[in-house]
Order: sequence, then structure tokens, then C-alpha cells
Amino acid sequence: MDAFETKVYTAILTAAIVQAILLVYFVIMLVRNYRKHTWLYKKGLFAEITALDNERRRMSNELHDGLGSLLTGVKAQIHGLETAETGRAEIAARCQALLGEAQEQVREISYNLMPKKLTDYGLCAAIRDFAEKVTAGTDTQICFMPMNEPFSFSRVQKSIFTGSFKS
Repeated sequence: MDAFETKVYTAILTAAIVQAILLVYFVIMLVRNYRKHTWLYKKGLFAEITALDNERRRMSNELHDGLGSLLTGVKAQIHGLETAETGRAEIAARCQALLGEAQEQVREISYNLMPKKLTDYGLCAAIRDFAEKVTAGTDTQICFMPMNEPFSFSRVQKSIFTGSFKS
């Protein structure tokens, strides 16, 4: 090889090395950017879920503690009316029935917004409770196995034959 060929070969090798370094740098920056974007997305998603959960909890408490207490007070006042005069007893009884229904609806809405089982025992217990309510009185079975609990195939096999699976 003469001097010119050596210089050309060196220049080509240098250019290839620089391109390889740039390519590696570009890939590293893409991976970093992807990880940062994923982290920011998860952070935003967690913040949104937390905000929604807090809002549901607030609404549930306001319905139960605020409106529910008011309805209880009105129901007690109507009960006082019922004992005061016998002519108003029929009206008072109907009002009490309607207020009792309103109280039950407030309790149900409050529970649906933030189930007590969810706040007291966690998501797994709330899902199990929901599955039991959905499948009560039917032939349908829901098999719920949380990721953090160990899986036991024998429990699933047993449930298929006995119909009594509870995770």
C-alpha cells in the first residue's frame, strides 16, 4: 500500500468510527428520551388517578355526611309531626318513607363513589366483593387472582370441579 491509499483507508476508517459513535449517541438519546417520556406519562397518569380518587372521596363524604345528615334530621322532625297530631300522621308516614328512600339512595351513591371495602381493605378485597355480588345466584364464575398473591393451580382446578373458588 502506498501513502495515498493509507491516507484514504485511514480517512474512511475515521469516518466510519465517527458515524458509529454518532449512531450510538443517537440511540442512547432516543432511549433516554423514551424513558423520560414514559416516566412523565406515568407521573401524570398517577396524578390524574390520585386527583380523581380524592374527588370521589370528597363527593362521597359530602353526600354521606352532609346530605345524609340533613335527610336524617328532616326525617326526625317529621317523626315529631307524626306524634303531634293524628291527622298529619298519614302525611308524615309518606314523607318518612320518601326520606328513607332518599337516604338509601344517598348511601348507595356514596358507596358507589368510594366503596368502604376499597378504602378499608384495598383493591383486591373490593374486586372480590364485586365479583361475588355479580355472580350471586348465577352459574357464572369469576376467577380473580391478584398479581401479588402466589398462584396455585390446584385452587383453580378445585374450583372448576367444586364451584367454590375464592382467591
